[in-house]
Formats: sequence, structure tokens, C-alpha cells
Amino acid sequence: MTALRSAARLLRRYHDCTALFMPPMLEKDQTWQLPPRPPFEVICHGDFAPYNVVLNSGEVTDIIDFETAHPGPRDWDIAYAIYRWAPLSAGVAIEDLGGLDTQILRTRLFLDAYGLPAKERPVLPGMIIDRLNALVGFMEREAANGVERYRRNIEEGHDRIYRRDVAYISEHRDEIIAGLMD
Repeated sequence: MTALRSAARLLRRYHDCTALFMPPMLEKDQTWQLPPRPPFEVICHGDFAPYNVVLNSGEVTDIIDFETAHPGPRDWDIAYAIYRWAPLSAGVAIEDLGGLDTQILRTRLFLDAYGLPAKERPVLPGMIIDRLNALVGFMEREAANGVERYRRNIEEGHDRIYRRDVAYISEHRDEIIAGLMD
């Protein structure tokens, strides 16, 4: 749980730092791989996941791979981070890495370490669903535009995994919200 909590604290520090740069960043003509998403509160990492951090002695100390960074609300970035760190995924339960109760507990621990107030938590399952749907749409557009990487992702079924997880989160939305509010 040390990695989970330290990841959440690092994401919070990252968000707090990028919030200071938002007004100047918005004044410049910037190109982002992922589209900016209002309201513009922070520079979202866009892919804050275990595979995009540096771990030292069990503690997450650094963030890498800013390819998908873009302006957006904190919750947009937190939603994807929870999806990856809890992880809120149907595939995890299948792999016996923890069922829904464990996923909700890990989500709570992440949000507590981040410092997200309880009143802001009920929107997160819907935000995760929106974030995953946006990711699938992005992948499909890029594949249709001839980007080989995304064509391969679609061919390998990445979009189907995200859609399955959208259905899983939708099905358990009320349980997830209740678990985050206890």
C-alpha cells in the first residue's frame, strides 16, 4: 500500500505545481496529443499509472512519460489514475488480484492520500467511464487516420478491454460510490 499512497501524494504535488502554470499555458498556442478538457485546472498527466512512475524502495518518487499530458480538471486525471492504480477493472478480478471490495478499498486509500474531499468522490465512477470512452474514441480516430500504433491497439483488442471495464464500472457504480463515502 506504500506505493499506492505515495503515488497519490505525488500526483497531488504534480497537480498543485501545474496549477501554477495554467494561466500562462493557456495563453500560448499549444498542441497536445490528447485534447484539452475544460475546466482547465491542471496539466493532467493523462496516463498516471504504475508503468509510468519510478519506484524507489517501495515508494513512488518520480513520474515519467508525459506524452499524453494536457490541460484539464484534476478529477479527469484522478479518474484514470484510479482506474490504473486500484485498479477498477473486470480483468483484475478474473486474475484473482482482488475483487470489487479490494478495488474500492484501494480507491479510497488513493483518494485519502491524494486529499480529495468526500463531497467530490461520487462523480469519479462516471468520470472514469467518460475517460475510458474518450480513450477508445481517441484510439479509433487515430487508427482511422492511419496511425499504426493505434491500429495495432484496436487489432489487439485494447478497445474491447476498456469497453468491458466501462460495463464493469457502470454495473457496480452505486457500490463504488457507497464504498468511497463510508
